[in-house]
Amino acid sequence: MQTNVSRSAYSVSVLFFLIMATGICSADNINVDIVGQFSEDVSCIAVAGDYAYIDQGQDLVILDISDVTSPSEVGRVTVSSEIYDIVISDNYAYVANGGNGVTIVDISTSFSPSIVGTYSTEDSFVRGIAISDNYAYAASGFSGLVILDITVPSSPTLAGAYDTTGFANGVTVSGNYAYVADDGKAILDGSSGLVIIDISDPSSPSLTGTYDSIYAYSSVISGNYAYVADYNGLVILDVSDPSVPVLAGKYPSNGDSNCVAVSGNYAYLADGMGVSVVDVSNPLSPAYIGNYDGDYAHNVAVADNYAFVADSSNGLVIFTLNDLSGNYTGNVTPGNKIDQPPVISEIGDRSVTMGQLLTFTVSATDHDGDPISYSASNLPDGAAFDTVTGAFSWTPDIEGNYIIKFTAESNDLIDSEIITIFVTAPDATSSGPHISNLSGKAISPTAITLTWTNSQDMDHVEMYRNDVFIGNITGSVSTYEDNGLDSDTSYTYSLLPYYTNGTKGNVATITLSTSSSDSSGGSDSSNGSSGESSGGSSSKKSSSSSSGGGGAGSVEDFSNIALKDVDNKFLRMNANVTYEFTRPGNDIQSISFYSLKNSGEIASTIEVLNNRSKLVTSDPEGIVYKYINIWVGKAGFATGANLKDAVVQFKVNNSWIGENDISPESIRLQRYDGTAWEALPTELVVNTPNYAIFRASTSGFSSFAITADKTSVNSTDTKLQATRSDQLVDPAQTESVDHVQTQPKSSNFFVPVIAVILIGMFVAGYMYRKKK
Repeated sequence: MQTNVSRSAYSVSVLFFLIMATGICSADNINVDIVGQFSEDVSCIAVAGDYAYIDQGQDLVILDISDVTSPSEVGRVTVSSEIYDIVISDNYAYVANGGNGVTIVDISTSFSPSIVGTYSTEDSFVRGIAISDNYAYAASGFSGLVILDITVPSSPTLAGAYDTTGFANGVTVSGNYAYVADDGKAILDGSSGLVIIDISDPSSPSLTGTYDSIYAYSSVISGNYAYVADYNGLVILDVSDPSVPVLAGKYPSNGDSNCVAVSGNYAYLADGMGVSVVDVSNPLSPAYIGNYDGDYAHNVAVADNYAFVADSSNGLVIFTLNDLSGNYTGNVTPGNKIDQPPVISEIGDRSVTMGQLLTFTVSATDHDGDPISYSASNLPDGAAFDTVTGAFSWTPDIEGNYIIKFTAESNDLIDSEIITIFVTAPDATSSGPHISNLSGKAISPTAITLTWTNSQDMDHVEMYRNDVFIGNITGSVSTYEDNGLDSDTSYTYSLLPYYTNGTKGNVATITLSTSSSDSSGGSDSSNGSSGESSGGSSSKKSSSSSSGGGGAGSVEDFSNIALKDVDNKFLRMNANVTYEFTRPGNDIQSISFYSLKNSGEIASTIEVLNNRSKLVTSDPEGIVYKYINIWVGKAGFATGANLKDAVVQFKVNNSWIGENDISPESIRLQRYDGTAWEALPTELVVNTPNYAIFRASTSGFSSFAITADKTSVNSTDTKLQATRSDQLVDPAQTESVDHVQTQPKSSNFFVPVIAVILIGMFVAGYMYRKKK
């Protein structure tokens, strides 16, 4: 009897190994073939038919993808603010427009899209949108789910709403349920993760179920499963009973997961390292099969066996799956690296008076060294453009606005920029906004201060240094301090004034030089020349290391400022705003608050200090990690009359915590209120391999210090909580955690060897048993 049992066990064991060997032999990885690319800044993507719809800041751009190897722009329209999500339904594009709610665009004519309707959601921030029947379902930040009746797209109306516990990032609709990705107020009152809402009656949505063990950023429903992009990867939930969602499977990603798409048996997970392709034919056991190894992937969509990726560095990348081993196609250079398209140096809008000559040169660079050719479409009559050198020249004789598209091409890849040339009549120039008395003062080896006089009709001034945009200055401000400059170096500043209605005036320019490093003291300008010119430039979204418009000027000594980091935001009444900072060396990641007024574009400035601020008269208690100044707007702006509920998110290097034997729970953000230091309510958010992330509430902005208790004992048993996704650490600043499921480096050489060994073992065992 014992022999029979042993024989049976032996046979089962060997059979198991044989099955495993067979599985290994048949489990071929699916590779990724990159087939097309559109190199522009992209964070959102939607695909319908032969068209892809992407964002470029505030622009909704329509691409013709009938030939996926060569996507081309056919139309665009500018919406009210930055785009966070796009959904296509019938002849309309529904755009999640952040603080400006929802924008509806008529796309029936692809080359001429037009805005037909808008809906502003009060006290919310729309980051995601879904369409079902005659309703739009908006993931509206702290307001949760907002439901709009879009029977008449030009006049959307509120149908219903449901306030989720946390911050609603995304929404998908399936049947009678809306699935809201709700990453959370977290440390404030808990996160609901994935919230399932009954929308059978859109006017009265009700809670059905939640799964609160995740921090969801987006989700998609396929069959009886919800596939959720969680902070740590892909989470698969069984939602056959929506009231009780149950965990089915997980797949840890290589970076911060942002979006998920499902097609057939495959899930495509966009994360901080690109896109992972996961086999979900068995949702209980998702398995890695391939990946697009790009940069930070914001979004992914799948259509007709192609994946469309919004990649932070490579723009829109289109790839397909391939069963062939290592056969890559498309524009790929050796080493499976994407052939980079040319990059046009920003041209910007231009202004010129009738009868005057306007000249400029379109230039581009190609990182691969490929030759570049230039082209221009919609050139006005009489304009000349050299396709080899990129030189443009024109003397206009008719007043008006002229829109021109310039394109640089190399190796069949392109980059384009559309500009407007504003042509004014000779007698119209004097009536526009203008700048006078432009001069420089307080010039040192590392800084220049500009002063000027604004005309009374000024709204704001765009500031450029050597033709590079560095900030917007509000019309009430007529001084600008530019820091961090090189000594004994000349800089050309251009100031472009604007009316309140957006009309541009004439550019004022001046060239100034910093003093030599061995000179003493600052001085007023005596070596600069100023005047007005017809050239100007329009800005793209940017932040710089200099003080921007609406920001506070520094009072610190130059030697005490380690670095500056600036972000600019438009502040609107009753809306949440978040400033994000990414400059290396700056431990402040973001500041956020609720804006109580329409204040226009306001700059927030971070000054990382070498030592205690000169505004402070005493040291804070505890061990000091960093001294930092935080400013919002100019002096007197950041008050309770303009904003509330301010939160600062910051990071502390784990090496410092370890070296000083610090407990993370003892770390505090302290603020100097003008007379004394105040320890602010500070919460540990999450830990990464390099940093611990914290959030602190503050009643104002001034000088701060990040500190820890002197007698701390480092604790390794710290329960971490996560916060809302738009305030978490930028994945580019942290290292991803090693996961069990990483891209396999497979080799088929040993597979037949293993199979032969196993078969030999089986035969030997059989002969041994037979002999016995």
